[in-house]
Amino acid sequence: MKANRAIIISSAALILCVCLVSCAGRQINEDEAKNIAFEHFGLKAEDCTAVRLEYDDGNYEIEFISGGKEYDAEVDATSGRVREVDVDIDDNVNTSTNTTALTPAESTDTEASQELTEAEAVDIALSHFGVLRESCDYIRAVYDRGEWDVEFVFDGKEYDAEVDAATGRVRETDVDVDDDNRGHSVQTNVPEAEIGADEAKRLAAEHFGLQVENCTFVKAERDGRKYEIEFYSGNTEYEAEVDAFSGEIIETDIDR
Repeated sequence: MKANRAIIISSAALILCVCLVSCAGRQINEDEAKNIAFEHFGLKAEDCTAVRLEYDDGNYEIEFISGGKEYDAEVDATSGRVREVDVDIDDNVNTSTNTTALTPAESTDTEASQELTEAEAVDIALSHFGVLRESCDYIRAVYDRGEWDVEFVFDGKEYDAEVDAATGRVRETDVDVDDDNRGHSVQTNVPEAEIGADEAKRLAAEHFGLQVENCTFVKAERDGRKYEIEFYSGNTEYEAEVDAFSGEIIETDIDR
């Protein structure tokens, strides 16, 4: 009798253990977590260096560098969901012994290329509010003077966030009712094509009837939706403001 009772108790304990293991579910491994983080930013493993991974309280915290930027992601070890993301400029980039001096225009172009892309800014804003991109009915991002203004609609509410284009920090946020009723609209966020600094310089020179190769450029700086261009040809200084997207000449000045 006692033997039967012991068998029954042992069997019940075994069944309980099996149920607990089944309920716990399988956690993703480290390689899977890293690949989820890479894919979230649209990157491949071979494009990423200095990869660090730590497991903490049910989450994988992943850091890596790619293209002069430092990426951080927190991945749920059970669901594989990306919970938090952050993108910063890698302060250790460009520490080689190459000391060739850059012109002001080249330096400006390098700094601009290190700023967050639209997709990265949107991901940071969505992560800040804990919303998935595929759950949004409307997303829009506008670049203005070093920051991205991100706006999206989710579950009948309108979310706004200002994201620093250089550091990825979320500066200001706001949540309101979607008065414009965009909850069932098609996403209209089609990014405008930017002309780039070289094209802006060419347009500025041609506006004055000059060729780029005959000009000495001292400034080609992005300021919001425009480029501020300054250059010399002969003893004359020329200035022009060029729309960064349409290429339209906004304002000009000549100093002889």
